[in-house]
Amino acid sequence: MTSALLLPNWWPVVLERMLGVHLDDAAVTPRYAAALRRLSEYLNDTPSRRHATRPYLRDRVLRETYLLYYVTANMLKVLPPLLELRRGGGPGAMDTGDGSSDGAPLRVLDLGCGPGTGVAALHAFLETLPEAPAVEMLALDAVAANTDTATALAAHLRDVTGRKVTLRTETADLAHPPELDAQFDLILGMNVLNELATGPASRLRAWLTRHLAPQGDLLLIEPALRETSRMLLEYRDAAVKEDWTVFAPCFRQGGCPALRDAGDWCHHDVAWERPAFMAALDEEVGNIKKSLKFSFLLLNRDGRTLRDHIALRNPQRVVSELLVEKGRARCFVCGTEGRRMVMRNRRDRREGNAAFDRIERYDIVEVTGEEQRAHDMRIPAEGAVRRIPWVEI
Repeated sequence: MTSALLLPNWWPVVLERMLGVHLDDAAVTPRYAAALRRLSEYLNDTPSRRHATRPYLRDRVLRETYLLYYVTANMLKVLPPLLELRRGGGPGAMDTGDGSSDGAPLRVLDLGCGPGTGVAALHAFLETLPEAPAVEMLALDAVAANTDTATALAAHLRDVTGRKVTLRTETADLAHPPELDAQFDLILGMNVLNELATGPASRLRAWLTRHLAPQGDLLLIEPALRETSRMLLEYRDAAVKEDWTVFAPCFRQGGCPALRDAGDWCHHDVAWERPAFMAALDEEVGNIKKSLKFSFLLLNRDGRTLRDHIALRNPQRVVSELLVEKGRARCFVCGTEGRRMVMRNRRDRREGNAAFDRIERYDIVEVTGEEQRAHDMRIPAEGAVRRIPWVEI
């Protein structure tokens, strides 16, 4: 991978204020390692977590460890999808510096906020905008201790960054979400679906329909595990049948081709500069968080798609790594025609198709002059490849 996400320089300052530690202190690793082992085992066991009777973040030490480790990683996962959304001009209050914003605050709803991943993520995204809007954010969570932590985190974030983000919270069970007298420009759900059974997830979608603004966007992010990624894809297909539109990452509105084979799933994989305290915890616990893996889905109700804003006639999303073998390279792409393998022999490399060598997962490509074969598409010497790296979308 050639493109790495960077933690904002204010995040370590905020963490140290929240936890009362110095992150470069050697005592941080032994202080949190045992709790991280417990969390890692639990979070990787989706069925067990979904049917748990006691929400795990009621435990103060686990909550602090989640804030230190998982919020640090997860807050950056909103950046690739929201940067794609920004290319499409939404949500409306996200001013990209062209004067199109009416000055109204961006209204954000954070579903299952935990100890504050969403509010930290939103601050990271606002930093990428030339003129960040004011934000009014409502965060919901079933655990009161989580909303208390998120409130404290928001105060520290505002103090350190100076961002105009107003947060209020409510304790609420998303299996039975409360009716709200508001609609939102952006609804954010990070690691929400994998905590809900199928029935509550379906009811939640109907509730979201009522609370999403007419030109609003829903962003769902789930772990890149096969089960959780496929759960998100199933949610995608059900939403499309109910007249939701997929803005990204898909370039098709039909059924997801990855669901045809039980062994397939779809996820992003982004390089990042892992902080030293996380590297030390990883070494102690045996985790490997050298990159950020996640699945995301951007949905709306007004028909907008990323394809409308891509200068390619037949864009395809790269949904695998580039597999380089002796004499050839290949990858999987997904577009309006579905999921297909594209390959190019080394002897056919020419200037017009050289971009194929630089492909990364979730780039957007267009292949022309290809040879359609029974099991793949071959790029011949005269074929052409155009590539939009995901970081430039």
